[in-house]
Amino acid sequence: MVLDRYTVPRLIREQAFIDREKYLKWYEESVENPDKFWGKHGKRIDWFKPYTKVKNTSFTGK
Repeated sequence: MVLDRYTVPRLIREQAFIDREKYLKWYEESVENPDKFWGKHGKRIDWFKPYTKVKNTSFTGK
């Protein structure tokens, strides 16, 4: 499989919300403990009412 790589322009990179280090840290957190990760990041969104369940999915196929 071939993956194309594109250089991010300096100005965009400097103004980005997240850098590579933070992305890798957040990715690791999301994989290791998704409920905690999404519970924390879900609070950054304005909801009509606070959520009571972080995740309502199953990857088991059941």
